[in-house]
Amino acid sequence: MLNNVSISTKLAGGVVALSTFGLVSGVVGLVMLNGIEDQVNQITDYAAPMVETTDDLIYAVAESHKVAVEILADEDVANIQLRLGEFQAAVDSFDMNYEALDELLVEADVQTLLENAAATRRLYLETVDSMVSLHSLELAEEAEARLLADRFDVAGDSLLARTRKPGDGQ
Repeated sequence: MLNNVSISTKLAGGVVALSTFGLVSGVVGLVMLNGIEDQVNQITDYAAPMVETTDDLIYAVAESHKVAVEILADEDVANIQLRLGEFQAAVDSFDMNYEALDELLVEADVQTLLENAAATRRLYLETVDSMVSLHSLELAEEAEARLLADRFDVAGDSLLARTRKPGDGQ
């Protein structure tokens, strides 16, 4: 049967078959490229900014924790005041990144995690505030104790000087 068909018809049929295969292949490729484009857009518009902002948020928490520990370890009130400025900068960074992340999130379960992080952070800030207050009180009481001990030493020296007899040699 195929032998009875003219060469021009065979050639035309081959061109049509090849064109049809090319067209189908192009349509499938276009659909696949659109799917890839959607995934890339999802990554660039949502996932990448979310990961970057989350990373910045985690850094702000770690930085505030580091500064809080440094405040607790510091014995100089002037240094503590400087570190409180660093702590506030970390808190401000957290707030800015939290707001940015809150705007990015669309999934309810991730939004719930962010809200839990905010609640935990409130407790953390209250604890740090209490810690700084208690540490400042401790330093003030230590200074007062040193002052009282110095006064006691002066009073003791004065009392000792009054009780010595002339010529004791002590």
